[in-house]
Amino acid sequence: MASGFSAGLVALCLACVLVHNRVSAEGDTFGRLLVSKTILNDHIVEGKDVTVHYELFNVGTGPCLDVVLEDESFPENIFSVVRGLPHAKFGRVPASSNVTHSVVFNVKYVGYFNFTAARVTYSTEEDGESLVTFSSSPGVAEVTGLDKFNRRYSPHLADWLAFALMVLPVVGLPFFLWRQSYSRYSAAEPTKTKRS
Repeated sequence: MASGFSAGLVALCLACVLVHNRVSAEGDTFGRLLVSKTILNDHIVEGKDVTVHYELFNVGTGPCLDVVLEDESFPENIFSVVRGLPHAKFGRVPASSNVTHSVVFNVKYVGYFNFTAARVTYSTEEDGESLVTFSSSPGVAEVTGLDKFNRRYSPHLADWLAFALMVLPVVGLPFFLWRQSYSRYSAAEPTKTKRS
């Protein structure tokens, strides 16, 4: 998942440079939005929260107005919203700036899920034509079951305690017998006296 994020970030930076060069060459003053959608969790686990982060970059030379972010890729039977909304509205995104939005979901599903792109509509002038763009797509990710996740990543304290209790007689009994015989024979050992 981290390598996909790095590749997406490189592609986003390259797109920013290309769009900026094109806009500068044409000399227009329109806003242009690039949208990034990322999953902030390293592991997506059933019954745990997942944070989805959106970044909207205005790479144009003018403002973007009436920006509406809509993400319909989270079905209610699989995800429940914990904090935030999958829909957001921003009145104005100035030129060469960005805005962010985050949503926290609780996952009710185990298996693979395809995180698709979010849809963003905006206009570049008052009462102007609406433009549509789409965010980056995080792609397919595995939603791990809670039991499987705990088996793989928990500290297993109960297992280590059971192991220590099972090993204690195997190590403790020989030590106890050695200590007992050592104390018996060290007390019975005669002291050496010098003969004159």
